[in-house]
Amino acid sequence: MKVFCYGVRRVERPLFEEINEQFHYDLVLTARYLDTEESARLAKGCDAVLLRGNCKANQHNLQVFKELGIPYLLTRSVGTDHIDLKAAHELGFQMARTPAASPYAVAELAVSMAFALHRRLPYIVSRTHMGQFETDPDMFNNEVNSSTIGIIGIGRIGQIVARVFSSLSARVLAYDPYPPKGVEEFCELVDKEYLIRNSDIISLHCPYIASQGKVLGEKEFEMMKKTAIVINCARGELVDTEALYRAISTDQIYGAGLDTLENESKFFFKMPEEYDENMTVIQGVKNLYPRVISTPHLGSYAVKATKQTIEASFENLRKIAAGEVCENAI
Repeated sequence: MKVFCYGVRRVERPLFEEINEQFHYDLVLTARYLDTEESARLAKGCDAVLLRGNCKANQHNLQVFKELGIPYLLTRSVGTDHIDLKAAHELGFQMARTPAASPYAVAELAVSMAFALHRRLPYIVSRTHMGQFETDPDMFNNEVNSSTIGIIGIGRIGQIVARVFSSLSARVLAYDPYPPKGVEEFCELVDKEYLIRNSDIISLHCPYIASQGKVLGEKEFEMMKKTAIVINCARGELVDTEALYRAISTDQIYGAGLDTLENESKFFFKMPEEYDENMTVIQGVKNLYPRVISTPHLGSYAVKATKQTIEASFENLRKIAAGEVCENAI
């Protein structure tokens, strides 16, 4: 079976080849993302396509895959908001995702960002880098063990983040419309407004559901403490970027750690000259460093997590093609 794999980074190629020794697929690996019709037509002659979260599996590109006779559509991501699922089902694609990949990589990044901003490390390091070793009031802050951490979305990643902070004696609040059993051992389940008003750090670990809108917007930022920090290692669309920019630039909240941004596929993994839309808001957020730190959606960019997503994707395809039950089917 010939599989066209989009968005394969150079360091990931050996992992694809190593894991494929178990499956024996005919792999076509490309660093390109699915974004245009031309990129969709690169999969001509293949039986399956494997996407990343920043690929655009919109109706037009899906129709190209259908025209090419490709029956299997896989994504090595937990989320599926990059796929027009309605169109994909109507066109008859058999699909699967990878929700079981290691949650630790994303959780570790979220915790790292939270600690860095809470202890004002980006600000302090930027000053010492310039030879300024004196202390000032902007470096003074509370310890995590005397702070309140709010986790929105207490799934596999959110639980790891909550456990880390709980182990350091922080008060941990969590909001989730469908909380799993047993999480009360390391966090307090509260409503969303209470969490937003009372948390020093708010970390997002929930899916983006377009019909439900933003999780954090202007109203939510107005509720937050002036010292609050927002961490988003989930989906960029969960946060209103313009409202976040206003909240930080007017000292309504302290800052943010962002591994993901709205419309990130238009600029992540590209050179500045390749950006295809006005970048005013994004540039504005970027210029708020050191109160805003950002990374290009690399929460799962770690060896273990990458291996697990590749292996899970290959196993998903094996099961679907063999007519077996696939627990990760979409």
